[in-house]
Amino acid sequence: MDLSNLFVYCFGLIFIYLTKSGSAKLLCMSCSSTHRPGSPSYCQNSLDLSNVTYVECTYSDVRAFINSVNAAQSQLNNRFGNTLGYEPHNPPPQYACAKTVLDGNKAGEPPVVIRGCVEHKKEGQDACRRLREDSSTSGKFTLHHCEECDTDKCNGGSFATPSTLGAMLLSTLAVFCLSRV
Repeated sequence: MDLSNLFVYCFGLIFIYLTKSGSAKLLCMSCSSTHRPGSPSYCQNSLDLSNVTYVECTYSDVRAFINSVNAAQSQLNNRFGNTLGYEPHNPPPQYACAKTVLDGNKAGEPPVVIRGCVEHKKEGQDACRRLREDSSTSGKFTLHHCEECDTDKCNGGSFATPSTLGAMLLSTLAVFCLSRV
């Protein structure tokens, strides 16, 4: 292996290392716009990251997400908890981060934005698909947006974390330097 190939290989490994989380658990933004009624942009604006809480996904965080949805949409008669599920498994489930925007079917109700941890797959379906099905069959709320992702802090809406941007910059610099050799 010549020196230029070794250089590219090393920077590739650095890129992979920097983009992976140092934690075995997934880190997700956790908030609900219902928690601050006087501040309608809380949890809605992904660029305002002041006072943002990030959690390492566990069963209790999945339960907290579901409880936030149930609290925001009390008309669901707690069906949502059964739809998404949060009972312990063996082996443990894979987690995902989610961002949802829900509207109740009452005039004048503001949209509710909820970000948190969900179980990535349950019975072969992701959480957003289960939400869409529940939304279409219950008629009690409208799901405007649901996005699920599986990298740290991905439900915050920002393009990339600082470590990812740094790794991309290093990789680009390495390719540029090698192309000049």
